[in-house]
Order: sequence, then C-alpha cells, then structure tokens
Amino acid sequence: MINQNTNLNFVDFHFDSNMNYLKFIKLRKMILSLGIFYSVFFNYNNLFVGNDFLNSKLNLFLIFLFPTTLFLISFFFDKISRYETVFFIILFIICAIISKNLGSGSGFLGTFIPIPMYFFALRRVHPVDVLQSFERGLGVVLILTILTYFLKDGVQVVIQDRGLTKQSLGFTLPNVLGTMAFSLITINLTKLFLNKDKRRNYVILFILFFLLYKSGAISAWIGTGTALVVSIIVYIVQSKKILKMVGIFSIVVSIMVTLWFISPSVLSSNNFSYRLNDVLNGRIFFSYYYMLNTPVKMFGQAISNVGAYQLGYSIRVNLDSNYLYWLLKYGVLFSILSLIYLCLIITKSVDKNMKYLLVPIISFIIYGIVEAGQGLYYFNFTLLFSYIIFLNAKNESK
Repeated sequence: MINQNTNLNFVDFHFDSNMNYLKFIKLRKMILSLGIFYSVFFNYNNLFVGNDFLNSKLNLFLIFLFPTTLFLISFFFDKISRYETVFFIILFIICAIISKNLGSGSGFLGTFIPIPMYFFALRRVHPVDVLQSFERGLGVVLILTILTYFLKDGVQVVIQDRGLTKQSLGFTLPNVLGTMAFSLITINLTKLFLNKDKRRNYVILFILFFLLYKSGAISAWIGTGTALVVSIIVYIVQSKKILKMVGIFSIVVSIMVTLWFISPSVLSSNNFSYRLNDVLNGRIFFSYYYMLNTPVKMFGQAISNVGAYQLGYSIRVNLDSNYLYWLLKYGVLFSILSLIYLCLIITKSVDKNMKYLLVPIISFIIYGIVEAGQGLYYFNFTLLFSYIIFLNAKNESK
C-alpha cells in the first residue's frame, strides 16, 4: 500500500508484509526493463541502425518477446475478473481491426501492438514498479549509447538550427536524445516525492539536464518545463479537487492547441503564428497540411508522408502532433479511448493518494502537442499505468 506523509511531501513506498503481492515481481520488472532496453537500444542507436545488424523479422520477434512473456506470466498467475475479461476482449478486438486497416507495411507492429499486451500484463504492477523498470532500462540505454559513441568513434547526427548545435551523441537524432533525457527527468522528479534521501536524484537530474541541453530538442524542453511546473504544484497543493482540475485542464489545452494547429488561421502571416511555427520547426503548418490531405476514419489507416515538394520544404515533413497522429493513423475510436484513459489515470491517481504521478502524466500530455513520441510506449511509461485503471480502492491506504 501507499502511505503518504503530506507534511513532509514524500511518499514511503512499501507494501504491507501481510499482503500477498505479485508472484515473480522481480522477474516481471526485469523483463520490462529488458523489453524497454531492447526496443530503444537496437532501434535508435546509430551503431546498429542501417547496418543490417538484425534483420527486420528477428528484430520484430525480439520486440514482441518481452511483452508476450509478461502477458503469459500475468495470464497464468494473476486472477482475471469478469470485468477485465470483457474489457480486454473488446480492447484486443479494436486493436485487431485497427491493425488490419494499418497494413503490415505501415511500421506499426513494433510500436502499437505491444501496448495492449503490456497494458494487460502490467495491470497488477504498481506504477512505481513501472517507473523503476523504465529508469533501469532507459538509463542503461543512455549510458551504453553514449559510451559506444565515444569509445567506438561512432556516428552522431548534428543539426544546426537558429544558431544552436543539436547533438545526438550516438542516437539516431538529437530529438531521441532529448526524449530519453526528458523521460528520465520526469522519473527522477517523481522520485523526489518517493525518496527521503534525494541527493542521488539531484545528481542524476543535473546530468540529464546537461544532456537535454546538448540535444537542443524543443519538444523535450517543453515537456521538461511542464514537469518542473507540475512538480511545484504537486508539492504545494493539497486539494485533490484542484489537482484533478489541473490535470484535466492540461488535456483541454492539448486538444484546443491541436485544433488550432489544423485550422486555416495558422496560415496567416501574423507574427505570433509565423514565429511559433518557426520555433517548432514547422510543426504547426505540417499538422495543417496532414489534416488537409488525410481523411479521418473510425478505425485508422496507413499514413504516407506528405510530399515535401508540396510544402516547399527541403526537409522531410513529419506529423509531430501526437494527438493528430492518433486521430489520423489509429482513428476516432482509439483517440477517444486514449483521452478517456488520460482522464481516468489523472483522477484516480489523485483519489488514491498517488498525486506524484501527475508529474509524468501531465508532462507527457503537454509533450504530445508537439511530439509524436508521446505515443511510443518505450518512452512514455504513463501509457502502461493500467494498474490505476483496475485499482481496487481497498488495496490503497487513504
């Protein structure tokens, strides 16, 4: 159970000795860490990408190995209620329909299909255990990628942007380094509410902020700034009602900004629209043109890149708004369910005295406005907080 000392503003995370906690919990956490490590290290490290280190079928098999293993452990050793049975049957049917519409060549297999598998497998695993597993997996990826870059004289991508030098330090893009740093920053900011001895977290945060600076990733800076603000709010505010309002407001803001991105008003030449689009490296105009050229469907579709020649850009045009990406690629139903999920984990985490989880949850919500990486489960661990959805109130202390 969770015992929260609101006066000291930290959480003593432990389980009652009389509580029959999950079987093989250490094994589950290790498998999750390995799954995250593999998905990122071998698919976003320049040492392996593009040199046929692993063929696509073997790579896909290894990506699926870890969620499948966790799925089977949970299926055979965890009790499954009727409600959960109905819920997951419906969820897997929806995902199967979306997968059929996307087609095998749309690059969704390794990023979309594992989500419902992990979601089922982790419904009994506490979010703090998920945080710890991600910290270990992503932390090892970060260390090994940077080490291999320097020791192997590896390849890094350097981008000059408005006088800034953005470095990838061995990752495929500076944005990947920025996303890694941002994800680990949110974890360590959250752990400031969990640990009595915070010195280690402060040292780690200092290193991560330096790496974030080297990446020059605008979207990661936006997410990190949000995390800092939310941390202060969570530390100061004790009212559950206000905290839930802050969380829901972040969703509303994300939707409203996304709607503005796809409105014709973004084409105006007013200074604010033009400058903001420039700061966000064309994300606003790209979102508008994707929406203009792509129909919205209930169960999603395969999306092709909008031709750069159509827009007059010499760079590849990407759809970076994750909410628009969800809508166009995965469909209306998936988008609605995702927003409902975000609302639920916000309200239930506050109600069950886990308000510290608002730090990563709200940070990734705002991050998704300008970055499709919000939808990647191996960066955004809040997608796997299924424990909160199926939380039994009597298992949590008030």
